[in-house]
Amino acid sequence: MQYVMAAIGMTALTALLWRMLRPQRPAGRPVRAPDDDPDFLASLNRNRQQRGDEG
Repeated sequence: MQYVMAAIGMTALTALLWRMLRPQRPAGRPVRAPDDDPDFLASLNRNRQQRGDEG
């Protein structure tokens, strides 16, 4: 029974430490998928127009 309690305690301690010490994301622009990023979509349109593609 002591081993089970020790395992639960270590798991909880590890989770708390991970939440405190994990790498933080930069506070800038949120990360978006390319198909949701208006700048990316606009660049695709510019590239297509430069090449003369019809779509």
